[in-house]
Amino acid sequence: MLYFPLFALPPFIHLVRKETCLSWGKSLLLAFLPFLIMWSMATPQLLRTYHHLGEAAYSTQSGEHALFWTYQCLNVPLGCGNRDPQRMDQTARLLQHRLSNLTPEQRQNPIVVNRVKHGLAMELVRNIPIPQLISAVLGAATKLLLQNSFYEVMTRFGETEAILYPRLSQASILDMPSRLLEFIQDASQNGWMRIWLLFTIFLLVSRAIQVSGLLLGIATPPLQARLLFIVSSSFNFVFVSLGIGNPRYRAPFEPALVILTVAGWSLLWHRYRYGKLLAA
Repeated sequence: MLYFPLFALPPFIHLVRKETCLSWGKSLLLAFLPFLIMWSMATPQLLRTYHHLGEAAYSTQSGEHALFWTYQCLNVPLGCGNRDPQRMDQTARLLQHRLSNLTPEQRQNPIVVNRVKHGLAMELVRNIPIPQLISAVLGAATKLLLQNSFYEVMTRFGETEAILYPRLSQASILDMPSRLLEFIQDASQNGWMRIWLLFTIFLLVSRAIQVSGLLLGIATPPLQARLLFIVSSSFNFVFVSLGIGNPRYRAPFEPALVILTVAGWSLLWHRYRYGKLLAA
């Protein structure tokens, strides 16, 4: 949540000014108040880590996530559903080498260990080729948004391991057409995949409505500031799940998707019924 104000505060200032007609200075102060309350709620955690570990920190898990999730997934073609076990082992050995340079007291301090993990992750990410980073981010974002809820049910029964992952997860962009054809052939013969296809069609329709809601909403003056704030508020969760194509990471910004669905349906209906957008 540390990145939340970075993405959400600027459009929220604009929203407050537009809704209240206050000056920019007063709008800034009023918009900053919710974030100040949010930070104050996290202050006990800072005091707790400072008291027990000698340093103030919100979390000691960010390095673990960056090293064993973000870095691993950014190295997989089209982002990861599955991490590469061999690269995981190599990363673990490299981490142990870095930790061996610490004193025993430092190795017992979670904040120091977290800092080492985070630093190593950033160092490794910087060595990933730019085309691979772009491929992983775009591929993961696509999987994150287009995997439906029935996918999780299939995961529980092991169906994704047998069908989805071997065909698509490790495919490069050049291999994708042939892998996709194989995937369609397998899916047509599997009862689970037929149900998955129905959910996917529904999901694709909802995504089209959401995109329409976003575009039409931005073009509609009464809704513009509100929708920009809703979308920008979700960027924090997108940033945290960078490269990770797991649908569970979509849960924090599902409320924004629901709002966009309602907005899209309402705006499309209004345009169909009256032939124009909502008036200012």
